[in-house]
Amino acid sequence: MASLLLLAAVAAIAFIWLRGAQRNRLAWLHKLNLPGQWRSDSGVLTLAGDADGGQYRLVEGTHRERGRWSLNGNQLKLAPDSDAQSKRLDLRYFAPGEIGLDGPGLRARIYRRETDNVVPLKTSR
Repeated sequence: MASLLLLAAVAAIAFIWLRGAQRNRLAWLHKLNLPGQWRSDSGVLTLAGDADGGQYRLVEGTHRERGRWSLNGNQLKLAPDSDAQSKRLDLRYFAPGEIGLDGPGLRARIYRRETDNVVPLKTSR
């Protein structure tokens, strides 16, 4: 009987912890508000789709890239449509509308959200 009570207590604690982790992730995604257009000193990153993934377009000087993006923890993964290698970038949140990306191909870039009344629509392929 005691082992059954212990098992129920562990299950309840695990359930509460998982629910709290999910709430924290949703709050983090809401705070980031990633879908939209982000501008740095050297280019523009456009993220479309849901709060944690979708299509992207990156323009850095003459370099143009399209593909799929996804967010895993504090890492933004960019998977190009071309045969190029996927990039995992460290994402840092500074303030509402301001993020930093650091990783291969995008070293210590600060992006600011474009503020306009145009909302990117989710596209289907």
